[in-house]
Amino acid sequence: MNRLSFLLLVACAPGGDSGDSGQSGSNCGDVDGNGGDTGNIPDVLGLWTTTLGAEYWNDGCAVPNFDLSTESDWIGAFEVKGSAPSTLYAYFQDEPEERLEAAVDLRGGFTMSGLHQHEAGPLYVNFSGLVYTDNNGRTNIDGNAFLGFELTGDEIIDCYARTSWSPAKSGE
Repeated sequence: MNRLSFLLLVACAPGGDSGDSGQSGSNCGDVDGNGGDTGNIPDVLGLWTTTLGAEYWNDGCAVPNFDLSTESDWIGAFEVKGSAPSTLYAYFQDEPEERLEAAVDLRGGFTMSGLHQHEAGPLYVNFSGLVYTDNNGRTNIDGNAFLGFELTGDEIIDCYARTSWSPAKSGE
């Protein structure tokens, strides 16, 4: 490891019990700095606003209150914290105790997954997409979300939905 890598590792090392980066001046969410051979991957740290469900598909399960309108209630604004590429985490503003593990790679792939406590039971969630800067200079992620219930205790997803997921970074 060269000296610069070591300094970046120390500067972005998680601090405290919360897992925050501990660095307000460091840019610990930018996996490639000012760019690389694949272009400049934008910084993923910060607040995001989600558009969910332009293409919502449900397998027809009969779970109460499991549809696009109810899931859009908690899948809205979210925040990404930590250090890129692989010690990131995220949480939706209405569910701060439900921490999702997150990561970004050198090609701009971003993913976050975890468990949401739905009124019908545990809901396994994954949100993934490509991070990019659009022509207006705004940072976006275009991707998909998967939401799945395991209802019978057999460790098989029994009921699920898939949808498009398109967050935009807030404040840009």
